[in-house]
Amino acid sequence: MAEAVKFNVAKLGNGNYPSWKFRMEMLLVREELFYVICDPRDDPVTEAWTKDDRKARATLGLCVEESQFGLIKGKATAKEMWESLQEYHEKHSVSSRVLLLKKLCSKNLQENGDMEAHLQDIEVMFDRLQGADLKLDKELKVALLLRTLPDSYNGLVVALESRPDADLTLDFVKSRLLD
Repeated sequence: MAEAVKFNVAKLGNGNYPSWKFRMEMLLVREELFYVICDPRDDPVTEAWTKDDRKARATLGLCVEESQFGLIKGKATAKEMWESLQEYHEKHSVSSRVLLLKKLCSKNLQENGDMEAHLQDIEVMFDRLQGADLKLDKELKVALLLRTLPDSYNGLVVALESRPDADLTLDFVKSRLLD
């Protein structure tokens, strides 16, 4: 757990699952514990696997807010805890995808708004859609991002649209927007 604090893994609440999941995966990989979540359990179960599973369970349990305890209490393995959190936070239904798409399509940067915060917000929406098994291709992500910009960005949008398709990556567009 000292590592989670050292690396500042924010506790999982109801609105930060995509970033929490990524950071927890990185922490568990660093601690050589992620295998108990993603690999099949040793058969027969070894003492080393049991010890690592216990460490991974403790790490997961200490990195969630109390509001999440009901999702992980009573789970026998770290994998069961991980899957319970994933199932709850990554909705895979058509209605959840529609809701996420509606939220994304309603996002708009206000004139003189904080571009960096806006880009982070859009990226979170892309992550949530991916978590809901809706894959957006690179071109669509760029188009959706450009759609959120106010009229004062029209000149930049036209300049970007005139570039070769290979240049119009999400990272390139974001870097131009932050210039």
